[in-house]
Amino acid sequence: MIFVSHASPEDNEFARWLSVRLAASGFEVWSDVTKLLGGEKFWTEIETAIKQHAVKFLLCVSRHPIRSGVLREIDWAIEAESEKSRDIVVPLKIDSTSFSEFPRDLGSYVNSIRFDHGWAEGLEQLLAMLKRDGVTPRNQDGHSIVRESWNRWFPVDEGLGRGRDVCVSNVFPTLRSPPAVWYHPASRHIRRGFKTDQLPVVAETFGNGFVSFCTPTEMRDAARRFAVKTGASYTTDWKTFIAQGVPALGMGDRTARRIASALIKRAFERHAERRGFQRYGLANDNACYWLTSGFLPHDEGSYEGPDGKRHKRGLVGFKSLTANKEGIKAKRIWHFAVQGVPTFEPDEALILKTHVVFSPDGKTPYESDSYQHRARRNQGKNWWNDRWRDRLLTMMNVLAGEAKALCIPVGANSDFAFSTAPVRFISDTTYLVVDRQQDEDLPDDDDFEMEEVAGVAAEDE
Repeated sequence: MIFVSHASPEDNEFARWLSVRLAASGFEVWSDVTKLLGGEKFWTEIETAIKQHAVKFLLCVSRHPIRSGVLREIDWAIEAESEKSRDIVVPLKIDSTSFSEFPRDLGSYVNSIRFDHGWAEGLEQLLAMLKRDGVTPRNQDGHSIVRESWNRWFPVDEGLGRGRDVCVSNVFPTLRSPPAVWYHPASRHIRRGFKTDQLPVVAETFGNGFVSFCTPTEMRDAARRFAVKTGASYTTDWKTFIAQGVPALGMGDRTARRIASALIKRAFERHAERRGFQRYGLANDNACYWLTSGFLPHDEGSYEGPDGKRHKRGLVGFKSLTANKEGIKAKRIWHFAVQGVPTFEPDEALILKTHVVFSPDGKTPYESDSYQHRARRNQGKNWWNDRWRDRLLTMMNVLAGEAKALCIPVGANSDFAFSTAPVRFISDTTYLVVDRQQDEDLPDDDDFEMEEVAGVAAEDE
């Protein structure tokens, strides 16, 4: 049996392609995206499969992070090599990752095969190596095995069809915007890189001044140390601002939209924090917002469905982690989160991007970014579209305080109002699902290891 191991889900496509091509050539193959092809299921544990049944261990190496479970598979394969005194491990270079970055110093292996110059070329080299090492195909009906597996993975009765579907987006239209925006020049120097989130009002720097929805008096009081020139403040219509910029100030339309987006984004974040949401930092100074366990009764919120009725959805939940050797389990708390992103094309609106944040106690997120990523991948794989949709609508309703519009203040007497009902589309094409696959609630391969890294004590459940 040939065992195909790969570092992350981002390499699933390559692993499936390689497994299918090898199976079609008559080899017995196992990978986590195809399971066993061309053989009987004669083992139940990965370690047994690698040490006792694998004649070759193909490791797909890419730039994506390698899970600790894959590192364990590599170690088992290296142990099998030592015990059997023959080459088993075959690293496959599938992208621009340098050989020096291969795990366990496998970049120096003579058997390394390059797929980064082309998958077909790499497959040809791999088949030649298997032949050279005496690994011969046993199945004469490899193509039939692949065809049967393909029909099982992608049933002919499942797919696109004619039908009416109502599709819900994550775009919430603007119902009201401030009539005007101001530019306030300052008498004192505003240093480059000054963070306007230090100010008590929503504002952005431009030149040696501030763009804001505040009146000159409001801006003067909010930024006293910069001595705003109230008599020189300039105002323009909001719609004109995002369409054309302010040519009189040397501000083009692209700069104006960047500033407009930053203003709305900052106003959204401040509103979320006032509502009691917690900030979780993302890349590039972005952030998403989530609720601690117990903030809402039963950790649930409600939303109005297309049928006009109120429905409830949980915004906080938990998963029991894999027990350690002592049989102790722990809980990992998940928190649904959203990020507000303004848009002006094709119409002005607020986009809510969905995220999931994880904590050991319902209040403090895990510090490890890599663990957050792995937990998100593991938790989200069984969340179908309806779960994301319903939780998104619920989160919007909580942000809006059960109102019909999400009103976000940007000045003493001005605000943005966004509909809590997202843009919907009617499609005349639908997706036919004959038999939904059963959820596989598989444990993370390194849940407990990361619990110990985070310094969280496990508890009996």
